[in-house]
Amino acid sequence: MKGFDAILRLFFFFVPLEATGRYGEAVAEWLYEQGHTVSIVNPACIKAFGQSKLSRNKTDKGYSQLIALYCQQNQPPAWSPSPPEVQQLQAGCISLLHLGSGQDVVI
Repeated sequence: MKGFDAILRLFFFFVPLEATGRYGEAVAEWLYEQGHTVSIVNPACIKAFGQSKLSRNKTDKGYSQLIALYCQQNQPPAWSPSPPEVQQLQAGCISLLHLGSGQDVVI
């Protein structure tokens, strides 16, 4: 995960991430394995927080600042990855849900 090395230099100990489903999990797990405190925040919370601040900024930089301000003021709990057994069970449940739907599932 060489690309994450450049990101790691930007953060020191606490890394807030917006929940993006499985896409963000790889980043969160890697940061956690590197010893950083990771917090995964619900996007709806960030959106409501931005609305309360009358924020209309749609740029990546502005949104990143909004996430940082949200975390600074609300101190969301630290995240840790689920044990491998739970991850396998969740993957199996997803496969069962899609069974018969005709969708290909990549796990």
